[in-house]
Amino acid sequence: MTKTRWVLAAGLALSVAAFGCVTVRIQDQRGEQAKALRRTLASESVDPDRAKMSQEIARLQELVEQALVWREISTEGAKLLKDKLEQGKLSHEDIETLHKKAREYWAHREELLSIVSSYMWTAHSTTRFRFRPGEGTTINLKERSADDPTPAGAMPGIYDVVVDPSDAEGRRTLMGMKMSLGAALVLYDNYVLGIYPFQKSKELRYLINKDDPEGGRLLGRITESFLNIANRQMISVAISRTNEDLKWKTSSKVASEPEDAYLDALVMQSPAYNYLMSGKAIADMSGLSEAAIFKLADELSYVQRVLTFATSFFFGNTMGLVQFRKGYLTKLPKHEVREIDRTMRPLDILLEKTPFRLTDRFIPGHYGHVAIWVGDEAQLKELGVWDDPKVVPYQAQIREGRRIVEALRPGVQINTLEHFLNIDDLLVLRHPALTLEEKREYVVRAFEQVGKEYDFNFDVDSEKRIVCSELAYVVYHNIQWPKDKQLGRYTISPDQVAIKGLPGGPLEPVLIYHDGKKVPDRLPEVLGLLLEERYDIASQVIGESREKAGLK
Repeated sequence: MTKTRWVLAAGLALSVAAFGCVTVRIQDQRGEQAKALRRTLASESVDPDRAKMSQEIARLQELVEQALVWREISTEGAKLLKDKLEQGKLSHEDIETLHKKAREYWAHREELLSIVSSYMWTAHSTTRFRFRPGEGTTINLKERSADDPTPAGAMPGIYDVVVDPSDAEGRRTLMGMKMSLGAALVLYDNYVLGIYPFQKSKELRYLINKDDPEGGRLLGRITESFLNIANRQMISVAISRTNEDLKWKTSSKVASEPEDAYLDALVMQSPAYNYLMSGKAIADMSGLSEAAIFKLADELSYVQRVLTFATSFFFGNTMGLVQFRKGYLTKLPKHEVREIDRTMRPLDILLEKTPFRLTDRFIPGHYGHVAIWVGDEAQLKELGVWDDPKVVPYQAQIREGRRIVEALRPGVQINTLEHFLNIDDLLVLRHPALTLEEKREYVVRAFEQVGKEYDFNFDVDSEKRIVCSELAYVVYHNIQWPKDKQLGRYTISPDQVAIKGLPGGPLEPVLIYHDGKKVPDRLPEVLGLLLEERYDIASQVIGESREKAGLK
């Protein structure tokens, strides 16, 4: 491990994930959300509480992305520190880095806790909560009397709540509850998948705690919070109410707003949620006295059982986005972007690389993301699918310039080329031998994926959720794609899509950009070099090609 990666790993030290194609353009999404929010605030019908919630959800998304990154790299930090301790090679710089970054994680945790506290009153033991579709939402707070002072840790009053999931206030209340629940589950998962490797080691626990200004209890305080029965009870209640809302939306055939759908996915794909729903947690949660909690702070057998479940369930947990700069292709002149647009044909497969995002560094191979070009209005009319029932719902988006179907963490969506080009490398693959009927079928299959949830497990055999590279697998279902089997599930990486564009494969490269520069010819040769990660030779070939074409 390089020193740079250790600095990240040791400090943020607190989570485990696996690889996957995760180009999640949070910066772009948050910019679009901010524009939408400004338009909303300018309208006469503004709901300031709802607008504030949108801002909080956007911030939660960013915190989740950070947490997922930290989980991946923390395991390496824990292993490295333990190895150095055993070999007697631990340096003063290692210890200083660990303390500094542990404090940074504490600040991150406090932000998540503030989101947890914002709506967890909905699941508090003193709240009377009734789920009543069609009755209208009412929220009443009864103040405590002087004879009934607020106990330590209790709510300042007693809530009496009727939630109607079909009205605006009811939906806002339920989304607030799920926002708090999602943040709480992120903290639980952070603990199990990231902090526990440090907590279970006496040596690492000592290193983290010894400079804690509050008496060497940093990890202990986090552990006690994780094991706190009242906290787990509130989470269980919030999960129950979330499940009730999900059941109602399914039975009523109510489509979720994008933010609500994101919160549902965040909850349902949490390892802690799935552990609790599995029924295996019931015995663990019963009969824990305060003394038992402190005993478990050392033994943590409960955490070990959750960890075992989580690592098997959540193999595909992705890392998220940390972006250090913008992609080189954002600097392309407008005429060159238009030329890329004119080059594209329906069913072209787009692959990209974003080495400036931390996620890209953990994805095996060269490319990190896959998308499908579905075409513009004229191209879809030429194919005869413009009025297909699966295409009609997206006609307005297509007319707005959205022509790329891609699976991002918020789900499968249609985006613009400009949105997509925040990248350094671009590869466009085309199937040259499709019949008209195949083109029609495959384009419709691409549109059928829009709206599906992102598959954090990267299971290509799952039909309800989808990951980016799985788009090519699903749309071009007649191609024999290479797959890897990991922990009982089959996955496909972006490079396993790209290799089908090598000589002898069913696809062919029609456009390549590398490090922001267009490759004018010798595309199969360059593609092979990039997939083999022979970058020096690739750069030489690209340079010769560009010089021959008269390009700088």
